[in-house]
Amino acid sequence: MQEVRFGIIGVGIQGSKYLGFFVNHELKNGRLVAICDRDPKVLSKFQKQYGGLFRYYSDSDSLLADPEIDAVFVTTPHYDHVPISIAALKSGKHLICDKPIGVYTKNVGELLEAAEGSDRVFSMMHNQRTNPVFRKIRDMVHSGELGALKRYVWICTDWYRSQAYYNLGGWRATWAGEGSGMLINQCPHNMDLLYWIFGMPERLWAKSICGKYHQIEVEDDVSVFMEYEKGFTGTLLTSTGESPGTNRLEVSCDMGRLVYEGGDSFIFDENVIAEPAFSRSEAENHGTGFDRPACNRRVIRPEGEETAHKGIIQNVINAILNGEKLIAPGPEGINALSLINAVNLSSWTDSTIEFPIDADLYWKLLQEKIEASQSNPFKRKGGV
Repeated sequence: MQEVRFGIIGVGIQGSKYLGFFVNHELKNGRLVAICDRDPKVLSKFQKQYGGLFRYYSDSDSLLADPEIDAVFVTTPHYDHVPISIAALKSGKHLICDKPIGVYTKNVGELLEAAEGSDRVFSMMHNQRTNPVFRKIRDMVHSGELGALKRYVWICTDWYRSQAYYNLGGWRATWAGEGSGMLINQCPHNMDLLYWIFGMPERLWAKSICGKYHQIEVEDDVSVFMEYEKGFTGTLLTSTGESPGTNRLEVSCDMGRLVYEGGDSFIFDENVIAEPAFSRSEAENHGTGFDRPACNRRVIRPEGEETAHKGIIQNVINAILNGEKLIAPGPEGINALSLINAVNLSSWTDSTIEFPIDADLYWKLLQEKIEASQSNPFKRKGGV
């Protein structure tokens, strides 16, 4: 195989973006050959624009039956991610699933079973992993350069959306249409990075407020407190109703403090001596108790560029053709979703949630939300 032939299932905002990468020849050794959308108006628009350049399908089963397609993008509404992804793997297609991997962990297990029994490449579109800053922070955490972690605080309030955004579609920001609010729409990026950099917490407590800033039935303001096995804690504060917002990640550790506030660099105030060693030394030498370790400020600007969505797609092409290691392996998508489900479950039950979460309870409570949802055409009954 010298090139990978792709099909896109769902050509809304994200699917159209991926289509553009191929049309503009921004990817090596990859070619788009087919698109699929259940909306005839959408298909008609692309047929008029591109004519015979692609094959056009109105249902995913027909596209997946096409023997001249090697790999597919699943860029459909959230509830369809799991069943279509399972069908793709079972049909022998390589797979890129847009975030989130699904809406609830209960049925994502079925997708992971399908992936385990398949030799196809399966990647999540967790494109923030290509950001050199987050890659460097992860390296510093995992290498031990920071020493033991004490806590991190991530204030991510630059997800601002006006009411007009939520008015774009009746399915948007509804339990039946999307399965949650900003947690399932914007925050899969944050949740994936938290797992990727810091690992999974042992437990969390959260408060998610529905319709605080907008006329919607789902959450648009979230506060989360997490506890980890190694003793450090994490806090995430996020919303879609604050402007100007901020994106500040602060990590406190034995070796000092790391602060990222957007852009292509971050600050590391590095202690000359690790804080625990300094504290012991002060006690042994009868210090005043008010002195602090000396520290040096480092401005770290990692090399490389953020390749984002194109980087993930090119990585998948390379993985198919020559075995390149995946940046965002598909099965890891359940970790971000587990965090999302845990936040909702904690808020719904006003309790601390231990991992792994109670997937059956989450499904039961989600069904109650769906039954009361304003987006009736998108109601999901029976599990998928």
